Amino acid sequence: KPDVVLFNAGVDVHEEDQLGHLNVSDEGLKVRDRYVLETCLKQSLPVACVLGGGYSPLRHRSLVRRHGITCEAVGQVGLAHG
Repeated sequence: KPDVVLFNAGVDVHEEDQLGHLNVSDEGLKVRDRYVLETCLKQSLPVACVLGGGYSPLRHRSLVRRHGITCEAVGQVGLAHG
């Protein structure tokens, strides 16, 4: 069992990203983030999240929104698990 999980919550997998080409939607990011966080917390594993990626030129608002998805998931899952 690991001592800690480092979750690199990159958004370069997003459908609008020029480098990732994985076509994950905003909803897909939400599902991914909640899955990772809930899975770790159910196993009593501490999680450290880092934000990364985001290569959509001139779309800073959408990039901030995508990173915010992870921040929101941390808050929601954290509240749900006390």
